[in-house]
Amino acid sequence: LKNVDYILAEDTRHSLKLLQYFSIEKKLISFHDCNESYKQDRIVEELLEGRAIALISDAGTPLISDPGFELVRECIAKKIPITHLPGPNAAICALVLSGFSPAPFQFIGFLPKKQQELTTLLQEIKSYKGVSIAYESPHRIEKTLQLLTEIAPQNQIVIARELTKQFEELIRGTAQEILSNRTNIEWRGELVLLIEQSQNTPHATPDQLQKYIKNLVEIGGLTHKEALKQAAQEFDIPKRTLYQLMLPKNEN
Repeated sequence: LKNVDYILAEDTRHSLKLLQYFSIEKKLISFHDCNESYKQDRIVEELLEGRAIALISDAGTPLISDPGFELVRECIAKKIPITHLPGPNAAICALVLSGFSPAPFQFIGFLPKKQQELTTLLQEIKSYKGVSIAYESPHRIEKTLQLLTEIAPQNQIVIARELTKQFEELIRGTAQEILSNRTNIEWRGELVLLIEQSQNTPHATPDQLQKYIKNLVEIGGLTHKEALKQAAQEFDIPKRTLYQLMLPKNEN
């Protein structure tokens, strides 16, 4: 960083502390999702002129749920040399500490805020043959866990909180176990959510199947057809059998 012409940072206030600690006196320029598109052309021009520019992250790795992807792609298109220095990454750190098999895994990024989009994504995650890693807000984690109790009740979950910081914590169990054990405890800090592929096909009574499908519709926001499909996959039961089960008794 001492050798570049200037430094791009998402939040210059955070990065300034690092530079001051190491007595690095370089110009800091804000570079985030809101200004990336209109600052990019000028940055690329200066790179083509031979200037050395660094892009750093506030607390992680650039591009990984951070700005910079479009800039990197433009540099590749213009044949501008780029390099990357390995740094901290919460997703990989959480995977290492999870106890789950590290391969295969998929990184989701931040989970969607809208319930229907989240429900659809969690369904896709459930069918993935490996570990799924996502970032979630402490304000939304309980709702996400509640959805997981309906969509993926058998899957083992790890929530990694405040990784590499003073109050680092790893919470393990099914979604229901985590919710039960965290009653009246406020969620704080940056959270990484890891979902392992379910190893067992769950068994359920007809009443439990009906409740499961009902919850997918009422809580998960699925259509009846989507809920039947999800239940068929979850319990390895033909959709026709589930459809007959859900019919009113006078139609059965």
